[in-house]
Amino acid sequence: MEKVEIKLSQFGLEDSDKRRYFIRRDGKVEVMKMMQNGIEKTAIKVCSLNNGYPVIWVVKNSEGKRTSIYVRDIVAVAFHGYDKNDKNQRLINIDFDKSNNNSDNVKVVTPEEWKAYYMQSFSKMRGVDRSQN
Repeated sequence: MEKVEIKLSQFGLEDSDKRRYFIRRDGKVEVMKMMQNGIEKTAIKVCSLNNGYPVIWVVKNSEGKRTSIYVRDIVAVAFHGYDKNDKNQRLINIDFDKSNNNSDNVKVVTPEEWKAYYMQSFSKMRGVDRSQN
């Protein structure tokens, strides 16, 4: 399974001396932690949900403050060249499944494409066609 190392500095955070993060094409995040005995231990990072989207918690700075990063943002940065600070780029999950962060399911689009993509789901919410409103 192909994986790419994640630099927290890409998300405006300090890189850790003790932990290295990797993202796999299937959307799983691996963390490699250096143990006191010098052995590296790798495990799949358990994600929590924020508004239905999987996030990982990371240490934000040397003071120990924590923050979360959306897994789909990590996938988009690693495999699609996404720049979170670019206002002309948005992310979509092609199959509308917020938990499916496979690199083939996450796509970078323009704001116009984003609006057109989600318009189809907004107009049919709760079985009512709202496209005329």
